[in-house]
Amino acid sequence: MRDQLFDIKYFDEYIKSELEGRIDRKDKLLNNEIINDRIFKVKSFIARDILYTLIAKYSAGYSIEDLYPDYYEAVDYMHQSWMVLDNRAFRNEEYFNHYFGTDYDLMLWMLSLAYLMNVNEAVFKKLVEIIDRFTVRDILYEKIIRAKFPDRPKIEAESYKLIMDIPWVYEKLRMAATEPDDQYGKERAQALIEAFLEKDFYKRHKDYSFYDNHKSKQNVYFGYWSIESAAICAIIGVISDEIIQNKYFPKDMYAYKMNKE
Repeated sequence: MRDQLFDIKYFDEYIKSELEGRIDRKDKLLNNEIINDRIFKVKSFIARDILYTLIAKYSAGYSIEDLYPDYYEAVDYMHQSWMVLDNRAFRNEEYFNHYFGTDYDLMLWMLSLAYLMNVNEAVFKKLVEIIDRFTVRDILYEKIIRAKFPDRPKIEAESYKLIMDIPWVYEKLRMAATEPDDQYGKERAQALIEAFLEKDFYKRHKDYSFYDNHKSKQNVYFGYWSIESAAICAIIGVISDEIIQNKYFPKDMYAYKMNKE
């Protein structure tokens, strides 16, 4: 077990329930029971649920190797649906070239897992295709993508509007990702990541779908893990006891990546 809040029975039930729901959705798709206007939305829900199941398996102590089938299936469904659906932030009949809320986290986690699990380039490129389809430009996304594809051109500017809160949620991690690659830059980055994990990761997600899931009477909790922090630590080359020991840091996922280098 990696999670500190629930036991293996809880996660076994969660994983079983998610699998049953996913099978039901897949059967309805196969039997043409989903109206055309809902097909891609249903596929998007399947991608999300597979990712949540993957995280639940990590919480329950599954080996990283056991997570690959879920990851590849999640990418496939995400690519099928997000390449058609416009998941960008939307307000007052205007779209903005970035994701918002849960969709932002889903993409960030998928990119982070792709890097930490060393998925092949073809799979990684499917995520990049989704991002580039709607010209989404984000510092954390690009930091992870360029770690895999260093020849990718640097973005000149992000595509945010100030009315959205995503930059604020990840403020310290974003600052860490842009520190210079020297001794003092790494020291500042390390301190920023420690502060992000300790003060911001959970509290600044207050208005997001997974916040306080552990308090629900329903079996909806899959774990609280800052997967993106592990990816950024691995990319910029910083780590500390404070980071490793933080309850939100997926240290086994980080160790898996570093042992593969």
